[in-house]
Amino acid sequence: MRNIFLINADNSTMKKFTYMFLTVLLLLFGVGSEYTASAKAKPLEVTVLMYHGVVSSGAGKYVISKDRLDEDVKYLIDNGYEIVSVEGLVASLNGAKIRRKEKLAVLTFDDGFYGNYKYALPILEKYGVSGVFSVVGSYMDDKKLTDKTAKYGYMDCEDVKNASKYVEIASHTYNLHGNKERKGIKKLKGESVGDYINLIYNDFKKNHDKLTKITGKKPYIFAYPYGIYNPIAEEILGEMGYVCTLTCNEGKNYLRSINDLKLLKRYNCDGRIATKEFMEKYNI
Repeated sequence: MRNIFLINADNSTMKKFTYMFLTVLLLLFGVGSEYTASAKAKPLEVTVLMYHGVVSSGAGKYVISKDRLDEDVKYLIDNGYEIVSVEGLVASLNGAKIRRKEKLAVLTFDDGFYGNYKYALPILEKYGVSGVFSVVGSYMDDKKLTDKTAKYGYMDCEDVKNASKYVEIASHTYNLHGNKERKGIKKLKGESVGDYINLIYNDFKKNHDKLTKITGKKPYIFAYPYGIYNPIAEEILGEMGYVCTLTCNEGKNYLRSINDLKLLKRYNCDGRIATKEFMEKYNI
């Protein structure tokens, strides 16, 4: 049975995936994985906002102006939210005696746009709050994509290293976001389960190692491109040490245990909608 797993992996890697066969049927039927919280204590109520491109001016479904971002952060603070890091949530869920507000928010920025570094980072610093920058590894290696004069250029390795001193750096795959053959980590029709596991494992590991080398810290947050996920990906990421995974499903999160940080729901911040209208639409 082990021969179908991870042809390029070592024995320890192959061993830890043998039990993953229990999830293969779920994968083939396209079922997502969910986690059940315990009922011991009052859960942490967490709203996760999802941003993409941050620009000097302009708006789109996945593009927001720096002024609108500033308004969003101010709105959250003025309306009683505590903007926290994932690391902070982990500490609270592990029993750290930290006083938290009833309403918590996490700010996430996908794809690794340079505008997030140039415009979003100063706003986060202005308000003294953290954020999560999810980075596609292959984009950092492409000089054309890291052109800082382009409106939608991406951060290079030095930008990510500098940003990591203030925000949390998450993996957004190495080369599965803009991959033309598949959408995110979606399994291709006719692709064997063994080949599929091998591919996503190697991609995840490549970006994991790259981000660790750049920042000096192992990433523990993973954002699924296009919000596509499955139990096998969750298993691989868990084995790699990821404690938090981010989807594109909408809704608030109620966390009672560390396991509830998996498959967090997020609200996409549409730049075409004013701050107050957007927040009221989702009861934020």
